[in-house]
Amino acid sequence: MKKNGTEIMSFSLPRELVVKLDALSKTIGYSTRSELIRDGVRLLMKEHEKVESLSGRVEGVIIMLYDHSAEMKVSELRHNYTDIFRSYTHSDFDMKSHRCCEILVFSGDAERVREAIHGLQAVRNVDELKVFLA
Repeated sequence: MKKNGTEIMSFSLPRELVVKLDALSKTIGYSTRSELIRDGVRLLMKEHEKVESLSGRVEGVIIMLYDHSAEMKVSELRHNYTDIFRSYTHSDFDMKSHRCCEILVFSGDAERVREAIHGLQAVRNVDELKVFLA
């Protein structure tokens, strides 16, 4: 640990992601990779805290982007939570890219919504998941 309370971490990233990270850092104007990664971690934590703080009855929309290989697992989870998912839309982008988009409209108990979100986030090849509260 450094004197200012900062810890040094070491982790691995695929080369393609490192190239994109460096380009983003340069475009936005970060002076170091660490600054960009710290902001990214803060954003992820803020999103997580938003979901964890839900209580009572909640309503909103989940938008997901994922590889077609995840479609069966996403569908299985959607069917396990029919009590909260009111409707959904599925769209295949260009079939050559094997990319899908799913929009799920939810309304229900916060705990069930949280469980569904955690389950969907854990599906391999779900690349992006955003929650919007009504």
